[in-house]
Amino acid sequence: MATELQHKKIIALQGISSSGKTITIKKLNSLLLENGYSKMFDCYNEKNELVGILQKGEVLVGISSLQYDIAQELFEILIKRECRIIICAHLSRELTIELIQPFKGYVDYQYDYVLKTFTSSPTLQERVNQADAIQLFGKVQAALTSN
Repeated sequence: MATELQHKKIIALQGISSSGKTITIKKLNSLLLENGYSKMFDCYNEKNELVGILQKGEVLVGISSLQYDIAQELFEILIKRECRIIICAHLSRELTIELIQPFKGYVDYQYDYVLKTFTSSPTLQERVNQADAIQLFGKVQAALTSN
């Protein structure tokens, strides 16, 4: 049975600066690849932030850890490539809404916001980054199975 998706979805990871958002998005990318998603495209910028497109069945999944200053251009590319699920990382819900606003007229996405967990312990931060990536993965899987 082909993977289908009834609704388009944006899943936004929100957290303070240097809280591990980019690391979490990269961990999510790895989880998706380990669980049957195929890499269609990915690239990294000079800050080692990720933008990519993965596919499972007929569904394209856009993923971006790029921050707001350059994210809008790439966000438009993910929408134009018809990504049905887009996972992004931003500092606040307001910035995510501001980023998406120009596309409201011709795209219809449901929104889900995930608060990035942060701890001051480097040892524990690695664990919470992995836990946050697993939470995001669960939301992607749920979006694929919801009607």
